[in-house]
Amino acid sequence: MTTDRRQIGLAILVTAWLSLAGSPTSLQAQVVCGAMITGDAVMGGDLNCPANDPAVQVNGGSLDMNGHRISGCLGTGILVTGAGSKVSNGSVRGCVIGVDLDTTVGAKLTNVTAAVNSSHGFRLSNGTGNKLIACTALGNGGNGFYQLSTDESSYKRCVSSDNTMAGFQLEGNGNQVRDSVIVDNAGPGMDVIGDSNNFSRNVLTDNLTGLSLSGTGKVADNRVTQSTSQGFGLVNSGSVAKLSKNVAADNGTVGFSVGGTAVMKNNTATQNGGTGFVVTFADTTLNSCIASNNTSEGFLLTASASAITLNGSAAMRNGGNGVRLAMGASGNEVVKNVSIESGDDDLQDDNMNCGSNVWNNNVFRTSEAAAVPMHICIQ
Repeated sequence: MTTDRRQIGLAILVTAWLSLAGSPTSLQAQVVCGAMITGDAVMGGDLNCPANDPAVQVNGGSLDMNGHRISGCLGTGILVTGAGSKVSNGSVRGCVIGVDLDTTVGAKLTNVTAAVNSSHGFRLSNGTGNKLIACTALGNGGNGFYQLSTDESSYKRCVSSDNTMAGFQLEGNGNQVRDSVIVDNAGPGMDVIGDSNNFSRNVLTDNLTGLSLSGTGKVADNRVTQSTSQGFGLVNSGSVAKLSKNVAADNGTVGFSVGGTAVMKNNTATQNGGTGFVVTFADTTLNSCIASNNTSEGFLLTASASAITLNGSAAMRNGGNGVRLAMGASGNEVVKNVSIESGDDDLQDDNMNCGSNVWNNNVFRTSEAAAVPMHICIQ
């Protein structure tokens, strides 16, 4: 009798265990089209949500997509709201906006792909302190990553490719993008407006333009190649931006276009289809930079350039002048540079008697000041 009871009890336990194992968990069951996730949830399968906008909302909760996909929605794939929300390990395809972070604080997205959405892949607006790690924006009809009025976002090891607009279009302060790949976007690789933004160790290739910064921040160890137009652009910077150890190579026009106040050190412009470095603003320092094998000048200070210091830099084998100061450029110092094997003069100042510009201790073979070869004002 005792043995029979034990056998019956064991059979009941096994049946109950098999029943639980063969059915979805409560966490899996709650991820359906139109779900609002406030706790922890794991997707049990793909979702096609043509009648829901958003398809799924995560409000302070955590969604593990578990390798699955959300698709077919007529609006937003995943709407992320609240504080501390998390989304990971899945994709959103064929919606209008892939993933929309709206007024979020401290959200975290990991290994999420937004692909072939008709508008933006990822959109962040009016939030702060969000993190996107190993996220991919691929073939979207707008920007890959689009950020509006959002501060202190961090993008790490992300990929933005084949989007109709920019790879990254960012507006805000204190943001950072690092160790990311931005390639084959029809618009700019990165277009950034704001202050105290940092960009490091990114690779930008085959975009309309490379990296454009309007504001302040640090740009270091990035490589921009094969842009249709310019490589790096600094625009309307009221205070100092710092650029170091960046490379602009094989871009269609200018390697570095400096239209704001900057400290530039150890940057290289090579084999670009225009000038290596063009400076159009004031109070910029270029130290230990290299311009080589560019189609036009190595370094060009335009008429609006003033109080520029070019120091310890090298211009080699450029198609135009190695270093040229255009008519109207004033109060600039060109000191201890090397300029050789230029297609035109190694050093050229278009101003009579060099104007108020100072040339000193440079190494060169040919020079010209206001059409006067080897003028004494260039040393």
